[in-house]
Order: sequence, then structure tokens, then C-alpha cells
Amino acid sequence: MDNFTDTLINAYTDTEKHIINFDSAEFEAILAVINEVLVKHNFTPLTYDMVEVKRSQYDKDGKFGNKSIWRITSVQNKDLVSYDILKELRAAVNNAFPDYVKDKTIKIGAFKDENGAWQNSIVIVVGNLKDNTWTRKDLELYGKDQEVTERLNALEKRMYRRAGDRRKTKERWDDFLWAAIYEDKLLTAELKDISNLELVHNNDEFSIDPDTTSDFKGTVRNKPNCKIEGKSSWEYFRYANSELGRAAFAEHFTKIASALGSFHDAEYILFVDKFTGIVICINKNDYFDNWLAGKIE
Repeated sequence: MDNFTDTLINAYTDTEKHIINFDSAEFEAILAVINEVLVKHNFTPLTYDMVEVKRSQYDKDGKFGNKSIWRITSVQNKDLVSYDILKELRAAVNNAFPDYVKDKTIKIGAFKDENGAWQNSIVIVVGNLKDNTWTRKDLELYGKDQEVTERLNALEKRMYRRAGDRRKTKERWDDFLWAAIYEDKLLTAELKDISNLELVHNNDEFSIDPDTTSDFKGTVRNKPNCKIEGKSSWEYFRYANSELGRAAFAEHFTKIASALGSFHDAEYILFVDKFTGIVICINKNDYFDNWLAGKIE
């Protein structure tokens, strides 16, 4: 029996809400197997909307740095309180989805509540499901292969979109592909005052549940293990490597920063001009502290 170590159900997940629809075909297939057991015992079937998907404070089972979980417990649903039901559910899920059980995408187990009583729990790490993910190969085939294009178009409709993001579906997938390309190139580029650059996240497989950590870590100005975020733009800006030029760039970057998305917990930003390949490093806490770091092909 899996032991979920949290003692307060409400503390298991934080309060951050995601505007993402994880209700995929695979998720419904998992619920169908679970519900077959429940209906056999005249219990109410489970649905996606019964609980809110939240980012877990404790689960570290996301393959892509993702932590969003769909979780229902016997405190919320008394039908799940029976240990015999727990065993039957685990057997059914193990038989139908052995890989997801093995990699902890699906977890059916027990935990102690705040009163020390054992409760049962079903957890699905929704961002791990295959139809909630895509690969670099998918990005390369987008617009060329009909099946891939249709699948990614459907997936994009369920993805988070920040306020003010007016990109068309194709533009979003193009941006994902360009990011994968320039992030790889940054790893091998000679960059001023930056060394030991390492990519933190997976750059070949991606999840609808975004990784909230910075893209890179590296040594910046002789300080090791700095957190670095990669960003890029097609909006051409001529960078002048002078005091006035750096100030002009800071003012320009201030205007476009909100459109680039979150910088997460980064200390520095590697900004790539996709027209020229010029790379500018920016202190996230002081945009006027920026310098010409190098260039990529």
C-alpha cells in the first residue's frame, strides 16, 4: 500500500489554479477503468470535474518538471473508504495501465489524515499522460504531417494561454520549435561572462503542464549555479554595445518583457534576436545591467 505522507489534505496541494484543460482521452480511459469497479458496487462514477487539478507541493513524479495532479480521496468521496475497494481499484488499474503505475503517473494508495486515520487516495499526474505531451519530432512535423498537425491543434486548445497572447496556433508551435533550436545552440556557444551552461529541462519531450523552473543553470560573472531563462523575439532591435546602447536596450526590453512570458525564478535572461542570432544577457532584477554575450547561427 502506497503511503502518502501528507497529514492535511488541504495542504497537499497549493492554491495556484491552472487555466489548462487536462481532460484528455487517456484521462477518460483511466477513469473508465476505475468507474467500472465503482459502478459494479453501485457507487457513483468519478468525473474530471469532481475535483480541481492543482499543483502538488509533494509529488515529484512529473517526467517533465510538472506537478499538476488530479487527486480524490476517501475524505471527499466515502465510496473510496473501503480497503477492499482500494485493492480492487489497484488491480484493475495495474492490469490496464501497467506503465503508468510503474512510473507513478497513476497512484492508488493510502495516507493518514490530520486525525491519524487512514484514508484512501487516487492520484493522476495529468501532465504525464501521452496525449498531454508532444515531442521535438512532432514540432518538426507540424504543418507537414496531417495526423501530427491535427493532434497538436487539438492539444493547443487545451493549453494555458496567458492574457494578451494573440498568437495563432501555428505561431505558438513554431515558437516551441525555435526555442528548442536556440536553447541547444546556446549550450555550445561562446558567451561572454557565461560558462558551464547546462539545460535544466527536457528539450526533446514536452508537457501541457509547464515546468516552472528556469531553462538553464550556469556560471555568470564567476558566480556558479546561476538560474538563467532563455527568451527570444523576432522583433528586430539593433544593439549598440555602449553605455547609451545598453540603456536603450533596457528601455526596449522593458516594453516587450511582459509579452515574453514568465522569467520564473531566473537571475539572468539570455535573450536571442532570432533575426540576427545576437545573444544579450540581462540581469532580471536590473534590465539596465545587460551586455552583448555572443552570437549563434
